[in-house]
Amino acid sequence: MPSYDSEMRFYFLVSIVLLSISTAYPDPKPKYGPSGNPRAIPLSRDHSYFLSPEHPAPDFWALIPYYVGQKTEASCSVAAVTALVNAARAAKDLNNRRANEKLVTDEELLARVQVASWEKKVGADPNTSPKGVTLDQLAKIAKAALETNGVKVRSAEILRFQGSLEGAKRELRRILSENERSARDFILVNFFQKSFTDDAPVGHIAPLGAYDGRNERVLILDPDREWYEPYWVSLETLLTGMKTTDGGNSGMSRGLVWLKLN
Repeated sequence: MPSYDSEMRFYFLVSIVLLSISTAYPDPKPKYGPSGNPRAIPLSRDHSYFLSPEHPAPDFWALIPYYVGQKTEASCSVAAVTALVNAARAAKDLNNRRANEKLVTDEELLARVQVASWEKKVGADPNTSPKGVTLDQLAKIAKAALETNGVKVRSAEILRFQGSLEGAKRELRRILSENERSARDFILVNFFQKSFTDDAPVGHIAPLGAYDGRNERVLILDPDREWYEPYWVSLETLLTGMKTTDGGNSGMSRGLVWLKLN
């Protein structure tokens, strides 16, 4: 029969092993932000905005059929622009669409849009270290991708939000309200992902799916589909993510690209 001392020694060793395991594998933090106060609300938890006939949400319904995920850690711009191009092309009158028209793929876009060394920057080339694209490069890429696929672009405006929070909010409300009126303009957002989800301290790019003015929030169609679904963030959180500095863009801040189509 084992002695009392040997039993105590056994339980002590077991507790040490369990403690080391729990230290080596801590509980993961909440997915969408700090516990009890998430910054992002998944669409599956709150889709009330789309239940009202007062909210036609033209950009959301234009983009969501073509919402795809990124294939490399740095290819969020590719997924975002692919969805944008397909949404813009689908706006054509059905009578003018041909049976042999295929959807645009991310591989096709990378092959055809030779702007800002896009393919190298997003990790499609195994011989380079991908870093993603900057806000300024994104504007050029998105415009070229649309025009390469027969979509005429009236403007590709780059917007950064400096100054006071209230002043930036006023300007952002104006832009979002106008954008929400039709599917003839789209917004791509460049932000610091950690500001939204409290994870992945990296720059990120996503299409903006909808603007809920009454509740002062926007829907982010995050292309990081391995980890996220679309989610809502407040205007303040959106600005916090966009006002961060992009070290790969000469220290300039992030922001958004507002693409207006003819």
